[in-house]
Amino acid sequence: MGTVVEAPKREAYGSLAEKKPTVVFVLGGPGSGKGTQCANIVEHFGYTHLSAGDLLRAEIKSGSENGYGLTLCCRLHVV
Repeated sequence: MGTVVEAPKREAYGSLAEKKPTVVFVLGGPGSGKGTQCANIVEHFGYTHLSAGDLLRAEIKSGSENGYGLTLCCRLHVV
């Protein structure tokens, strides 16, 4: 749950711009089952799951300048 998952059914031809990908946002409070539903969507429809929280935490952990800025925003309750 909560990881970046590469879709197994990805087509090997054509550019992303040509495909006009469908984007689905799954929203809900803590513990509401977002991760479970995203795992089901990946398994059944072959989508790629990107967790905003996981991506932000990874950037902070990387020690990059952007990660430092995110840390400051979190401490100031801006994000």
